[in-house]
Amino acid sequence: MKPIKAIIALCEGKTDVAFLKLLLQTDGYKDYIKIVSQIPQPLGLGGNQTGESYFINKLKTYKYDSSKLRDRPLLPFILRRTHGNSDTFILLYDMNGMNRTSNYREIIDDFSELGNPFKVSTPKIDAAITFIYDLDDKTTTDRL
Repeated sequence: MKPIKAIIALCEGKTDVAFLKLLLQTDGYKDYIKIVSQIPQPLGLGGNQTGESYFINKLKTYKYDSSKLRDRPLLPFILRRTHGNSDTFILLYDMNGMNRTSNYREIIDDFSELGNPFKVSTPKIDAAITFIYDLDDKTTTDRL
């Protein structure tokens, strides 16, 4: 099975996600609202009832903090565009600020593992990761 194509966009906040969603919809991307069993592997179960799934694993292994009212795992807003015989998925993550480096590291590590050619148990993902942020009162050099 060939890898699925995905762009993982780590966005500074909700407004960045909303803006990108609107922009991408003008280029043919549509909301991808599927139950996890229908999302292609390795992100979902790919129509199977069993197997490995990135999103199911995220929910099963997340350690909830009872002291945080809105504590939840980092899950993306998913868009998909079909062009000919191929689908491209865009996963828009609201990172809730630039100063949560552990969140960024978690997502980068997760997708590095999913794309690992030496891990043979699940289909691979051909992914690119991008960072989306606004400058506010800072320069590009300050942000990087």
